[in-house]
Amino acid sequence: MGSIAGSSVRRRPRLRDHRAPAYLHGRLKMELVHLKHRHAVSLMRADESASSEGRIAHRGLAAGYAARIAVLQQQALTAAETARAA
Repeated sequence: MGSIAGSSVRRRPRLRDHRAPAYLHGRLKMELVHLKHRHAVSLMRADESASSEGRIAHRGLAAGYAARIAVLQQQALTAAETARAA
């Protein structure tokens, strides 16, 4: 609530649908950037690991991130194709 010269003014609620395609695309993009960063960090940690167990663990994490990245990229392509067709 804000006030102008002693009277109270009520702000209109924002009309946003966070499931709308524009927001979904932004969220997917942010998640992809985050996962790509985590993937790169896991690969660097695997390279720098002193033990074979550490290398295996970090490579496993990197493989998991890579799989999730592939799924999200496919979802982004599908969403883009659907938006173009509509």
